[in-house]
Amino acid sequence: MLIERRHSPRRLTLKEGRIFFDEKRSVIDCTVLNVSEKGANLRVPSTVDVPDTFELHIGNEIHAAWVVWKADGTLGVTWIS
Repeated sequence: MLIERRHSPRRLTLKEGRIFFDEKRSVIDCTVLNVSEKGANLRVPSTVDVPDTFELHIGNEIHAAWVVWKADGTLGVTWIS
């Protein structure tokens, strides 16, 4: 049995996103697979170049994000308050 550890439910989104880092001099395009009020799940071409913290743009929304996990081209991030 799988135990749900998330504090808020995820919503399927499948939106385009952009990861900005290095004082917005570097960007990685991503797909936002799902999002919650506390974080998101992202698909990226490669997790190798993604820093531990970055600014995530999803449409008009901007979130400061911290990487919780990386696996097979996906990232789990939480919002930095």
